[in-house]
Amino acid sequence: YALLKSGGTRDSKDWFLAGRTLPWWIVGLSLYATLVDSTDLVVDSGATYGGGVKFYLINWIGCIGGWLLLAHGIILPMYRSGMYTNAEYLESRFGLSARVTSVLVQVLYRTVILGMISTTNFLTLKIVCGWGDAMAWTVVACIAVLATFYTMAGGLKMVAITDSLQSIVMILATVVFFFIVANEVGGWSGLQAKLTAESAELEQQMMHTGSDV
Repeated sequence: YALLKSGGTRDSKDWFLAGRTLPWWIVGLSLYATLVDSTDLVVDSGATYGGGVKFYLINWIGCIGGWLLLAHGIILPMYRSGMYTNAEYLESRFGLSARVTSVLVQVLYRTVILGMISTTNFLTLKIVCGWGDAMAWTVVACIAVLATFYTMAGGLKMVAITDSLQSIVMILATVVFFFIVANEVGGWSGLQAKLTAESAELEQQMMHTGSDV
């Protein structure tokens, strides 16, 4: 569907900026899908278990605030000036050295993140689906190849439309899953009671929302 809707990319403006034709709601859903990936299953869950709900809250408050600042303070002036990437923006503001440094940092950072995403996808398929290592890694590789193909074929418009569809599925699934889990544990008080029954120390550890200071 996304491939049909994206059409052909005629030039760099189409590939990088989707021809400036994307409506705001597709941009918003695409930002959401970009923000959330399989590493959150590991990072947020592990941080909440080890240090309490405060880490989860801090993460999402920071994400919302950061995206609002990025959307209104950086992305708009950057795209309106005709730039395609944040590296171009940094060069215009701080010089070539800032652009080169940002590119090196982003390549390193995204390589690490892609490795984490691939590993968590592999573990999810292996544990949830019960697949063997070879099967799980094969599916992960196929997903990576498919994502590379549709990105190269349709550029940003293809990615944004695909992200939007994925975001709708994720949001609906999250709402359904939230109410199922809340019902099973008996809400917030039920969760506290179950954790306390397991270990009073664990309840204090996981339900902690305030500062340690």
